[in-house]
Amino acid sequence: MRILPKLDGYTRSLVTKPDATFHRSVVVVQRPVDLASLPAGFENARVWRATINTRAHADTPSIFAFFNLDNKSRDPCAATWKELGLDDKRHAVQNTFTMDTSKVSKDVSVTLPAHGSTVVEVQLE
Repeated sequence: MRILPKLDGYTRSLVTKPDATFHRSVVVVQRPVDLASLPAGFENARVWRATINTRAHADTPSIFAFFNLDNKSRDPCAATWKELGLDDKRHAVQNTFTMDTSKVSKDVSVTLPAHGSTVVEVQLE
C-alpha cells in the first residue's frame, strides 16, 4: 500500500524528515511535563520531554514537543528550562523541522498554530 503519495507535502515532510525519524528511533524515555510546573497559559497546551540515548547525542539532554490543543494560535508559548524540568542554565534549541537554532537563553519560546505542534532539541551551552 502506498499512502505517502496521498499526503500533502507538509505532512509528508513530517513523517519522512531524517531528523524526525532519527528521533523516533533512538528516544528512550518520553513523558509529559507536569502541567502544575508550567506557567500560566498552558491550559490548552501540552509539553512532552524525551531523552536520547546514543553516544553521538550524549551532549543533548532532551527533546521537547509542544502541542497546542486550542482552536487559536499561541504566540508565544514560553517556559523556562526549570519549569520544563531541566537545570536553571542557559540553552539554545534547534527546531527539528526548520533546523533554526535559537539564541542561548534561560527559557524557550515557540509559536504554535491552532492544533499545531513543534519539536525542539536542546543544545548545551
